[in-house]
Amino acid sequence: WQDNFTTAPDNSRPKVEKTYPTTGTATVATNARFVAIFNKAIDETTLDVQKSTTAGSLRVTETGGAAYTKTGTAKGTAFDIQTASNGATILILPGGHVFPPAPATQITPTSFAAGSWTVKLTTAIKDATSTGNTMASDEIVTFTTTAADTAAPIYSSAVINVPSPGTSQTSMAASASAITSSQTVDASPSSIEVTLAEDIMP
Repeated sequence: WQDNFTTAPDNSRPKVEKTYPTTGTATVATNARFVAIFNKAIDETTLDVQKSTTAGSLRVTETGGAAYTKTGTAKGTAFDIQTASNGATILILPGGHVFPPAPATQITPTSFAAGSWTVKLTTAIKDATSTGNTMASDEIVTFTTTAADTAAPIYSSAVINVPSPGTSQTSMAASASAITSSQTVDASPSSIEVTLAEDIMP
């Protein structure tokens, strides 16, 4: 048995598919984390966080020159990396919030002081392929920080699914303003599945 095939290098360019915060957001907490989700795996050795407008592959600047101390190329110090289920890279610049799922080793939080911030992810960032493809263009995200967010998240709604013998499953929405994670529902002998939605920002 013989099978002939031809291989070709991956020449697709990496790109930023989503960021938190999104550009133009004006109500970002000073202890929020900056998160960038790429479309593929990124070569971590090309990540260099700098408080600069001219140096580094990730340039973090603030109008007025506020201090930003988490700089450099060290994973776990200047940035955190997670891998999405499709193998793509999730980049996290430190703040006070945890982006789920939490990294095995949390980077020490810092603060985006109140002000107008710009994060530029430049074409110096390469993917993890053997060809080392670069981004086609810089990704620039601007946002404005306000006070730190110290409020605990609360449940905003719940959906209770109650399967009845011999009938189709029905659903009803219920207010969950008074429900806490420690409460339980005694539904014996019926089975009740509760899905709770939280107002949580990464």
